Amino acid sequence: MKLTDMKKLKVAELRSRLKDLGLDNKGLKAELLGKLWSALEARPSQQYGDEKEDKPNLLNCRPMTLLASPETVDTHPPPPSPPTGVLTDTATQTEAPPGLASPQHGSAESVVSGCQAGEGEVEHLLGGAEGPEEERGALPSEESMSKGRAFYEFKEEIRYVRAKSPQPAVEREETEEESEDEVRLNPYDGHLHFKEGPDGACGQPWFWARFPSLWSDCRLTHGVLQGRVGFEVRLEKKLTTQLQEQEHVDPCGLRVGWSVAHSSLLLGVDELSFAYDARGKKVSGGKEEEFGEPFSVGDIVGCYASFSSDGAVALSFHKNGRLMGQAFSLDASLLLAQPLFPHVLCKGCSVRFLLDPTAPPWYPGPPGFTALAALSAGQRERAALPPTSRAQGEVRDRSWVSSQSHTCRVITVFLMHPCHGKCC
Repeated sequence: MKLTDMKKLKVAELRSRLKDLGLDNKGLKAELLGKLWSALEARPSQQYGDEKEDKPNLLNCRPMTLLASPETVDTHPPPPSPPTGVLTDTATQTEAPPGLASPQHGSAESVVSGCQAGEGEVEHLLGGAEGPEEERGALPSEESMSKGRAFYEFKEEIRYVRAKSPQPAVEREETEEESEDEVRLNPYDGHLHFKEGPDGACGQPWFWARFPSLWSDCRLTHGVLQGRVGFEVRLEKKLTTQLQEQEHVDPCGLRVGWSVAHSSLLLGVDELSFAYDARGKKVSGGKEEEFGEPFSVGDIVGCYASFSSDGAVALSFHKNGRLMGQAFSLDASLLLAQPLFPHVLCKGCSVRFLLDPTAPPWYPGPPGFTALAALSAGQRERAALPPTSRAQGEVRDRSWVSSQSHTCRVITVFLMHPCHGKCC
C-alpha cells in the first residue's frame, strides 16, 4: 500500500489494521500512521531476508524526544547520516549494552536530531491531507500535554463518525402542491402569526396565549369581480387562558368582510376594506358605525357582494340566516375594477369558512347568490401566485434602527411592491 493511500484511511481503519497485525493501536492519527507504515516496511524485509532496513522506524523516534533533556537538545541542523542503529537499540532497551559506552551529549544530540528529522518527514507526508488541527494534534505541544491524549483521541473519533454518517439530503425546491383553482386561506396573504388549518378552511392566531390582544388576519386565495357572490364564516370558539377566565376578561374580537388585494391586512382600516365587527358595527377606512347585531361563539356570518353591470357593488351581511342590512354601497370609480377578496381579522378566537363546493350552505343565502367556492374558475379572480421555488423568492428584512436612509428605502420598496407588505 502506498503512503498516499494510507493517509486517506480514517483513525478507526488504521486502528483496525494495526490490531490485525498485532500492534498497539492507541494514539493519534500521525502515530498510528507511523506504526502502520513501519510495520508494512518491515514485513517485506522479514519475508525476503533483507539485512538492511529500508527506513528507520519513525515511531521509535518519539520516545527519544521525550527522554532527551531540553538542555541537551541542539538547535543545529541534523547530521547528514543519523545513527539509525542507535535508534533501534535505545527504543527497545532501558540500559546501555555492555559493549557500548554511556552516551555523551553529542550522541544524545544526534539521536534527538535524527528523531526530529523523522518526525518532520511524517509531518511533511501528512501535510497534504491533514489540516492545521491534525498537525497540532501530532506535535506534543503544551496544549496537548495539558489536555491529554484522550481528548484528541475523542476528537479523532468524532471526525470519523461525522465522516461516516450519512449527509442530509439536499432539500428540493418547494413547489406549490395545491391546485390553483382550490379556494382556501391564502398563507401568503395574511399575518405571519395567523395559523391556517390543514384543510385551509379554518385558522386562529398563533400566539393567542401570550399575546391575547394581538390581531391576526388572512384573505382567501380567490376573489370576485362580477355577479352575486357570498361566503359564510363561523366563530368556532374563544381562546382564553385560565387567568382571563378568572378575571372575566374577554379578549375575543372578530371582523369579517371584503377587501382588495393590496389593502392593509387590518380589515376595516383602509378605504377599500369593509368589515362587519362582532361588536355590532360596520368598519371601513378606520371609521366605525353601529350596524346589525353583535355575534359570538357559534354564530354564522354571511357576507354577500352584488356587482351591477356598471361596476357598482353593494355589500350586505347576514347573521344566522337573518339579513342585517346593506352595509356598504361602492361606486365603480372607487374600486377601479379591482376584485374583492374575502377577509377575516380575529384575536382570541378561531374561525372557519365554508369552502366545500359540494356541501350545502349553513344557512340559505339571498336568492340569486352563489357561494364563492362553488363558482367556476372563470368566474373567480386568483390572487397573485407565490414563488414556485426558493430561487424565485426574495427575503426582505426591516430592522428597527434609527437610520433615515434605511427607513426611506423600506418605504420606497413598499410603495413599489405593495403586495410584499407582509415581508417588508
